Amino acid sequence: MCFSVENSVDEIYWITRDMRVIYANERACSSMGYSLDEILSKKVDELRPENEAKRLKNQWNEIFSGKKSYIYETYHKRSDGSTYPVESHASYFRSDVLKFSCIYSRDITDRKKYEGKLKQSEKEKTLILNTIHENLVFYDCNFKIIWANKDPADSLNMKPEDLVGKICYKLWYNRDSPCEGCTVLKAINTKKPLVEEKTRSGGKRINVKVAAYPVFDENNQVIGAVESVLDISKRKKAEKALEISEKQYKELFSTMNNGFVLHKIITDENGIPCDYRFLEINPAFEKMTGLKAQDIRGKTFFELYPDEDKKSIERYGKIALSGIPEEFTEYNSIFGKYYKIYSYSPRKNQFAAIFTDITDIISLKKHQKQSLQQIEKNLEQLAILNDEIRNPLQTIIGYIMLGDFKYTSEVLEQTKVIDRLVNRLDQQWLESQKIRDFLRKHYNFD
Repeated sequence: MCFSVENSVDEIYWITRDMRVIYANERACSSMGYSLDEILSKKVDELRPENEAKRLKNQWNEIFSGKKSYIYETYHKRSDGSTYPVESHASYFRSDVLKFSCIYSRDITDRKKYEGKLKQSEKEKTLILNTIHENLVFYDCNFKIIWANKDPADSLNMKPEDLVGKICYKLWYNRDSPCEGCTVLKAINTKKPLVEEKTRSGGKRINVKVAAYPVFDENNQVIGAVESVLDISKRKKAEKALEISEKQYKELFSTMNNGFVLHKIITDENGIPCDYRFLEINPAFEKMTGLKAQDIRGKTFFELYPDEDKKSIERYGKIALSGIPEEFTEYNSIFGKYYKIYSYSPRKNQFAAIFTDITDIISLKKHQKQSLQQIEKNLEQLAILNDEIRNPLQTIIGYIMLGDFKYTSEVLEQTKVIDRLVNRLDQQWLESQKIRDFLRKHYNFD
């Protein structure tokens, strides 16, 4: 027995009621940095920091009362003044010769370091979990709260540690049992993770995403579940707004009178636009061109029209890559029509084009131009006609005035009538000029 005590890996001390050390084994001497004689000359309080001596005073009295053994943690002070943590087991021994307390102490420096790291890790973990803006709660199988982060505690104006041990359905819902369709209960019973979206009432209705993950012990038995509850009301509201927006867009897309086409520009290895792909076309464009969405969606321009030039590729490529919109009018030789086109880039490498068929307007303008040309021609002919009538008329009048003609007065009277007609033609010619100038100015009738 003496051999086992002397060679124990633990420090062993025998302490008398007056706190003197009457025995220390080899391990105790080497750990403390004292010789056996030095230790035996000390009282136990000299081998511990002052604050530890005070803290353990009452406990020391109880040890010597012989009522029970004690296991406690304290610090020992080496000969150089440094300290180290120990776990001590103290028991009281009494014989006819001697009464003493036997203390077994083990250096727990490594364990304390590990516990410190573990505590720091737990602190960091808790800090991280508390920054997550969702309710995180760990329940046992009876819905008793084992751990909770900050958010569920805040909802009750409590601290997370105050929730521990409480039954969740009583705490939050004032119920005697879990609610019907409880996600956590399903996860525990099925032993499978479960994610559900629900609507909860509590002052106001909110949409939540509830996730429950069963927790297993080393025997693969369910011992509880972790519940995550995330408020998704804003997301649901945004989804609803997006749904309405998409519906309105589809209605506008399908019912608009203008042709609409969305394309993706294709570039070569140097980043130069070389083709484009049809992504979407609306019914108005189908009607306008005779093309069908199912026939051209996903195809490229040159797949559909291999013989066409790159003029449109260059123009639309510039819009898709620069994001600068452009409005222009062009004749499309493929469809034999004139279009007014507004093109813009909804996102990088894409361009949309809105087509307005202006073929009838262009045709009308051509007719307008032809009409104006005819008016110009008529005005010129009218001016010439006036001169052609007035010149012979003056000659006739001159000849009549030179001779004695029986019907001179009658003829002169008729020449005056003709002259008045010519003057009226002059006036109408001036009026026609004014009308022509008005059409040019206000109606682009040119």
